[in-house]
Amino acid sequence: MLFHLSLCTRQEQARTLGRLTKEARRRPGHVAGRLSPALTGSRQVAESGSADSGEGRRLLGWSTGGHWRRGRGRGGEVTG
Repeated sequence: MLFHLSLCTRQEQARTLGRLTKEARRRPGHVAGRLSPALTGSRQVAESGSADSGEGRRLLGWSTGGHWRRGRGRGGEVTG
């Protein structure tokens, strides 16, 4: 998705990310909550910011270590 957004104008990027955010809010709370950090991060990048600042998170399809979506293990370590 990010590749395709990179081909759009800034206005198209903003419109698309706005639609995605609205669509996520229509889903059950647990779904919207899981998508929110990644959508926020995408919006921050589209606005020339950092994906991992504030409430935003970079959504990677893989990780060699822990991943923010997987949460923490019983001992407090990030699971991965």
